[in-house]
Amino acid sequence: MAGRRQVLPYPPGVFGAEMLLLFVLAGLEAIRLFFGKKGNLTERSLSVVLCVVVSIPAFLGGFYLFFWQTYVLQVEFIMAAIQLSFICVELVFSIIAIVMFARAKPY
Repeated sequence: MAGRRQVLPYPPGVFGAEMLLLFVLAGLEAIRLFFGKKGNLTERSLSVVLCVVVSIPAFLGGFYLFFWQTYVLQVEFIMAAIQLSFICVELVFSIIAIVMFARAKPY
């Protein structure tokens, strides 16, 4: 069945907005992971707190992709669910790390 395709029309302005969201979300994820890694390696609470702060808009962007995106493929649905799961688990471990780093005595 070569040549069989389906064209799904986007409402005006939605395609550009969703593409912009994807690029912003990719940048947020890179920043979030940088601060999380840096905070964990240096055992500094401030970097981990910044990671948690950046996690909030990253979670909201993933939530949008999970529920409100105009057209969602099954693979996108699964990947958004995995992303949201990882962010939630990382938030729990970040809070534990912040408490542990704050309690640690400097050498």
